Amino acid sequence: MLDTLMAAGIKVVAFDGDPDNSQLFRFYKSADAQVTRIPIHKRNGADDIIMEMEEMETPVILVDVPAGGGNLLAGLEDEVGFLSALDEVGYHMTLVTVLSRIKDSVNQLKLAMDVTEGYNNIAHVAVKNLYYGDANKFRFLERSKTKQRLLKNGGVEIEMADLYEDTYELVDEADVSFLAAIQPDSELPKPDIRRLKQWLRHFEQQVLSTGELLGL
Repeated sequence: MLDTLMAAGIKVVAFDGDPDNSQLFRFYKSADAQVTRIPIHKRNGADDIIMEMEEMETPVILVDVPAGGGNLLAGLEDEVGFLSALDEVGYHMTLVTVLSRIKDSVNQLKLAMDVTEGYNNIAHVAVKNLYYGDANKFRFLERSKTKQRLLKNGGVEIEMADLYEDTYELVDEADVSFLAAIQPDSELPKPDIRRLKQWLRHFEQQVLSTGELLGL
């Protein structure tokens, strides 16, 4: 997502709030992106995000959090009125929930929607991670009331293509962003660069299909 925003020339500030899997920070710490690690699960852990919102100088703020974002948001709302602050400073928020095929994954999407119910400036995007199988195999999502509710409330469902795991491991090992990995000076083998370009092209098309929900 950050790659797509950067490629579009959009000013974005990013926060990595996943202490156990800080890939956003690792991948972009040497890129032309401002990524700050934050202890978002702790009290005052979201203060840097609130300060960035209050300054109102950045059109897009991206926050990466671990699974269970709904519970996290509920805690932030109780502590500092985080969801209310969005409306006060004029920001719209889109919650992106990446789904596998299991039922608990759909429950996480439902929880995120429950927590943000009633906030008109908050939208949802559900992403089918096709690493777990073809799009038509996400049966728990397809037959759920949660998907009906998502679409009824203006949410969007998109797909993230299955990236060949060996290619992903090369990017992960190099600690570079996807955009950096496809540059002419990249150390990735040429077939993997081409594979990654195709994957990025597909995901960019999916992101663009959401309209303005993802900051584009």
